[in-house]
Parts: sequence; C-alpha cells; structure tokens
Amino acid sequence: MSKKIIILPAEYPTKDNPLAGIFTKDQVNMFSNNGYDVTVIYNYFISLKKIKFKNLTNFILKKKIKKSNNVTEITNSLFSTFFYKLKLQLDYYLTKKHLIDYIKKKGKPDLIICHFAFPTGNTAEKIFREYKIPYIVVEHSTGYFTGLYNNFQIKVIKKALNHSQLIIAVSSFLKKKLVKLTNTKILTIGNIVDEKFFLSKKKITNKKKINFLIISELVKKKQVLNLVKIFKELDDENIKFQLRIVGDGPEYNSILNYVIENNMRKNILVLGIKNKKEISNLFDKTDYLVSCSKVETFGITVAESIAKGVPTIVLDSGGPNDFINKSNSYSVTSFNNLKNKIKNIINKPKKFNRKIMKSFIYNRFSEKILIKKYDELIKEVIKWKY
Repeated sequence: MSKKIIILPAEYPTKDNPLAGIFTKDQVNMFSNNGYDVTVIYNYFISLKKIKFKNLTNFILKKKIKKSNNVTEITNSLFSTFFYKLKLQLDYYLTKKHLIDYIKKKGKPDLIICHFAFPTGNTAEKIFREYKIPYIVVEHSTGYFTGLYNNFQIKVIKKALNHSQLIIAVSSFLKKKLVKLTNTKILTIGNIVDEKFFLSKKKITNKKKINFLIISELVKKKQVLNLVKIFKELDDENIKFQLRIVGDGPEYNSILNYVIENNMRKNILVLGIKNKKEISNLFDKTDYLVSCSKVETFGITVAESIAKGVPTIVLDSGGPNDFINKSNSYSVTSFNNLKNKIKNIINKPKKFNRKIMKSFIYNRFSEKILIKKYDELIKEVIKWKY
C-alpha cells in the first residue's frame, strides 16, 4: 500500500510564476517517483499588484485540480492580504476543506509536510490537534535573516515548530537560526538537484571571452544590479567577457535599462525566465556562475552549476557554505573582492575537475541519495512497519 503524504507549500510553481517554490515541486516528484501517494494543497495568495485586469477572473477564489501518476495538485488562487490573522484563517479553512474530502476518499494521510513554517505550519499544527495527523516542517525562508517576520508571525512560527514531529533545515546556516526558536529536533537536508544537471555535454563556450551566468530572482536582496555595475567597470577597462542574466522580478526593468543606457547589450544579455532544460543548456555555454545575494538559505543554482561542472563565484551568503569548496568554487566576502576575483579569472582562468564536481553534488543532493534520507526519517516520524 502506498504511503500517503499531503504537502502544504507556501510557494509552488504556477502558470504566471513557473519557478516559484520549484524546490517543493522537485520533492513532490521525488516522492512520486518512489512509490508515495502525494497530494499537494497550495493556497496561492497573489498580490493585486501582480494581477493584470484582463486576467482578474483567474484569481477570484479559483480552484484548479491537476492529477498525474500518483500526484494530485490542488491550487486555490485568492487575493493576498496584509492581515496576517485573516491569511492564517483562510489558509486553514481552505486546506481543511480539501482534507475532509481527502479523508472521505482515501482515509487519513500518514504525514503532512509543510514547506515554510508560515503560514502552512500554522495550518498543519491546527490539523494535528484536531485530526492527530503528524507533520514535519521543511524550512527554506530567508525571512529569519532579513527581518521579514513581525512579532506576531514569529509567535505563530514558534508554535508550528514546537508541535511539529521534526524540522528539516535546508542548510546548517538556517539551522543555527531555527535552534533559537524551538527545541524540536532539527535535521539538515539540502534541496534536490534535478537529474538534468548531472548529464554531461561537451562545453561550447566562446574561447575569445569568459562567459559568466547569474540565475536569480531580480529583487534588491539578490544584488544583481550591483553585479552589472561591476561588469560595467570591467567593460570600461576593455576587458572582454559575456554575462547572461536569467530571471525576473521587480528589478528587471532597472537592470535592462542600465544595460541599454551603458551600451552593453553585446556583453550583457538579460534573458528573462528560463525552464530547467534551458538553464541546463545555458550551463553548457558557461565558464562561471556568479551568486551575489545578500542571503541564501541553500543556493540551488550554485549546486546545479557545480553538478554541471561549472565552477561558481559566490559572495558569502550563508547557505552555499555547506557545499562550496576550493575544488568547485571561489568564495568572496565583498563586492570589491568579487570584482577583483572576476578580473583575475578573466586574465588567468583556473581549470577545475568537472568529474569530481559532479560526483560531490550527486552524493549530497541527488534524488537517489535524498529519498533514502527521507524514507528513514518518515519511518521514524510515523512508525511505518514494512
């Protein structure tokens, strides 16, 4: 009999935001590929600022159900609210409504997995008290470092963490924050690196230029515009390079306008959102990935880059420190160091052993490795008997 899991994400891929919470989707696929019966209940709180008038009807309490293999994905689309108590009540009400239908058809699930303690951890905690369904929290949030959560939210988060059977932090960097909030057992397990990034292809980079890539949500904390300004300084010094920027967000227009205004469109390409296959192909044209975020709780693009055999240049942001080292990356502590490192690399590139890089990431973050870890911890949490 299949093991039944309900996953409650605070972020999940949608048509208008296909990369949101992609790490949760990867976990759903991992469980599905390994015999679990998985149901995702995603309450998509979308900001009114992001809704175009012509698409307004797509976001008025719309429910979408998608079934494939042994996965059922339920998405409730509704307007976001700044009233946190109302948001928590809505999340609980909509989730419980689907849970009641689920129990009628399948019986109780064996386990609930929450991605992010707020707001889904609050919902799982209430369900646990009412239905005695155990839950674990997989935490990814940078909000603990950026001051995102107010006192009320921290109180809710603590309650969710304290009543969970287990907490998974995606990095030791994040775990150090979480241990200050709860006494619940915390394990460190990173995110899944998709198998696409372990496939080897012959590199086809431009030998006349060093090719750099950054993959990022284009928001201020990712500091991509600051990176572009570094490359502007290198361009002024007549240093040859190419930088590709993949991503979207509020900073997109500012970055594109800066590139256009400074006549750098030949050297800096702003590509927008790309899917995993397209990103994997871009790595085959890349010499170095750059990561310059203020804070990362994991750093999936850094791990994917190393898996593809592409060394990374990482501004110290926390999470990636679990898996970057001298055999796969350069670590820097400031933008000035970052500029000097990029300049040195362009002038004197270093060779890395791609086979060692791939093996290093595979043995830590491949689906084959992580499903074994999850199988064991799930046995412990719900006491399955095989």
